[in-house]
Amino acid sequence: MKMKKVQCMLLFFIIANMFLVMGCESVEKDSENVTISDIAYDNQVSSGIFSKIGSGNNKIEENDYTVYIEENDEFVPYLVLTSDYNGNTMLLRKYVLEEERPYNEDSQKVFYENSLVDKFLNDEYIKTLSDFIQDNIVNTKVLVTRTFINNIGNVDVEAYPIERKIFLISYTELGLERISVAKEGKSLEYFEHKKSYSAYAYEGREERIWYLRTPYLSSSGDAVWVVGIDGTLGGKGILEFGGEGGLAKSSVRPAFCVNNSLLIVESKEVIDGETVYVVKK
Repeated sequence: MKMKKVQCMLLFFIIANMFLVMGCESVEKDSENVTISDIAYDNQVSSGIFSKIGSGNNKIEENDYTVYIEENDEFVPYLVLTSDYNGNTMLLRKYVLEEERPYNEDSQKVFYENSLVDKFLNDEYIKTLSDFIQDNIVNTKVLVTRTFINNIGNVDVEAYPIERKIFLISYTELGLERISVAKEGKSLEYFEHKKSYSAYAYEGREERIWYLRTPYLSSSGDAVWVVGIDGTLGGKGILEFGGEGGLAKSSVRPAFCVNNSLLIVESKEVIDGETVYVVKK
């Protein structure tokens, strides 16, 4: 009886290794046809072999879902978060932009559409990306908030779509819900853990406060939602006494979408001593 058990276990081990070898050969064979959607964070979370069989620790390293994009003639890391953002692959800049910027021009303008930061992303920032990347960014419908007077005379909120090349992510996309916040899209799996909220301008620098595209509407005054230090969330006003032009400033973290079929390749020429993904031209 014991011998039969040993034989069964041995047979299972041989079959499992055959599948493993076949899988490795398949990856190597198709390595020239890897698409950016293949490395999306949500795809890797849902398709790992250990998660499928319900055992082991299927840990995903950040480099597994990071692609380097040409920006100002340098390669900058972007996190490939999902392959299902309105049917396309969504990228979020790993680091916030170095220069902090005002959200809008006065305290009455807390809504995202045509705000200073919205215009900056689509008029100025996009031009820092390589021509090839610009050509491959798709127009994306993102939901943003506006207010209206409801049928009982109270101010209410609703989300409506605008089309943009570059955009900020929303409060909802962090996986959060709040009565006073309109539902701007759906939650991104990457932000399931609060530690993912924190952002920096460069590796090893201090944490930055960075904008969301969601207005912070309250009885004490309107502002915009920001992600603060240690992943805290709060509202930040448009104005700041003593600030340049009287405007408050925070960090900007761009996001954009590309077609799922955009090809990527491994490169050893971007980061010394590392192999990373870059877009294949």
